[in-house]
Amino acid sequence: MGSTGRGIVELTIGGSRPDRVAEVDRYAELARASGRPVTMVSVRHNPVRPDEHRQILAKVEAAWREGLRLHPQGTCSPLTSTFSITNGFVFGRYKAWRRVLEAPPSQWRTILADPGFRAEFRENVRHTALFNSDIVPLRIKRVVKPELQPFAGKSVVELARETGKDVIDAFLDLALEDDFRTEFMSATMNTDAGSVAEIFLHPTAVLGLSDAGAHITQFSEAGQTSQLLGHWVRERRALSLEAAVRLITSAPAEIFGIPDRGRLAPGLAADITVFDPDTIACHEEEIVKDMPDGGPRYIARASGIRWSFVNGQPIIREGRLPEPDAVSGAGRVIRAA
Repeated sequence: MGSTGRGIVELTIGGSRPDRVAEVDRYAELARASGRPVTMVSVRHNPVRPDEHRQILAKVEAAWREGLRLHPQGTCSPLTSTFSITNGFVFGRYKAWRRVLEAPPSQWRTILADPGFRAEFRENVRHTALFNSDIVPLRIKRVVKPELQPFAGKSVVELARETGKDVIDAFLDLALEDDFRTEFMSATMNTDAGSVAEIFLHPTAVLGLSDAGAHITQFSEAGQTSQLLGHWVRERRALSLEAAVRLITSAPAEIFGIPDRGRLAPGLAADITVFDPDTIACHEEEIVKDMPDGGPRYIARASGIRWSFVNGQPIIREGRLPEPDAVSGAGRVIRAA
């Protein structure tokens, strides 16, 4: 990349490891060696380490003063994940949960009801925000049995309070009583609005992120642009409409080296979205089964989008998506200059 002067490096920044701040030094070294921009996926507000994002951004600013182009990726909404006990990957890092992961499903009910397992799991998660916070709680998204419907939409903390149980017992008892069909939703990152704005409004940041759809059955973050325009511009007035449009058009085009995209000007590609700033909004995630063999995935729909043009050809018309057999194929692979 350095010899050709083309391309941008994209890397994951540390996952949940405690050395995420130190990893910025490694990304700066990559930018120094290659002479190319580096973008990091992703910087979010972590309620367990509330100043971590500021430390990362400070290191990014230091790199820019050296002439290195580091671009942290961030989002403008909480990181949520929907799961049931049968795919509770969010607990995979806890030692007690390994008993569940390593056991056949026929043994799960016995394990989850075991007081010894519950005591160990309770100790594993006692410092996390999932079960201990009213700010980023684990919530009950959907239950199946009619008698359990009053708990839908409540946090597991509220469930524990109403049932008079310890929060871990209330959580596991509900899953057992609903035959493992209860869907829970966690919001573990980006739950503090002020900190979220600090990240995605940072002058070096890129709004959005991608891991190539690795978690399509747990969440969808496809609604970032409508969330920005509806929630942050119209409702919170955190930035102007013009600044928000730039964040999702010319700014990423410039960072990724795509000079004929991101702006409306003679001779450039006519990629255009027409939206109503008074109504544009991101809707709650929903599950659809349109993957091969009817497989599920989460999507996030938007309202307030009237038209969408790709290379000058209309795709969304008067707010209506095209039928699958009516897609024009106007798009093409984009390569950096």
